Amino acid sequence: NGGLGQTDVAALPLSAIDFKAGWIDFPRVKTETDRRFPLWPETIKALREAGKDRPDPRDDASAGLAFLTVQGRPWVRGTSHADGRTVFTDAIGQEFAKLLRKLGLKRRGSFYNLRHCFRTVADGAKDAPAVDAIMGHVSEGMGPNYVEHIERERLQAVVDVVHAWLWPKKTTAKKKAARKPRLKVAAVA
Repeated sequence: NGGLGQTDVAALPLSAIDFKAGWIDFPRVKTETDRRFPLWPETIKALREAGKDRPDPRDDASAGLAFLTVQGRPWVRGTSHADGRTVFTDAIGQEFAKLLRKLGLKRRGSFYNLRHCFRTVADGAKDAPAVDAIMGHVSEGMGPNYVEHIERERLQAVVDVVHAWLWPKKTTAKKKAARKPRLKVAAVA
């Protein structure tokens, strides 16, 4: 719905989700670039369902996160070692790999491919600055220095293009009843 990577999903605070208005307002973890985007009805439903089964947080640092592992930990976390190294555990990537194997999908890739897919399809909206704003990309050149904001309607148009690609409309009632999303996991990502 917004092209989040696994680190963004793991760090997403509950406070960044406005269920009533249907928006997420949360800077990209990697760049700290502001990012906001409207949520699809399917995403809001999935987020509400996920919240029902949310485990208790293991510690105070995890208390405000939207998603936790069954152990109450962040889905992506770093462990510092005495020698100064930080080793990251990406439980989202691990679970996604298990899902791909279970479904018999042998194509190369990872959960992050969903972010690439979002960008590829979102570019069909022909509004690169709005796509960049949703994804938390920092645009090159001087132009972005002069942009104060991207209108909500432009952001909505981008996620609508991706939604229409994922759930194409059929012309007959029979086809409509058979309509299924192209990627079941994409609504949450």
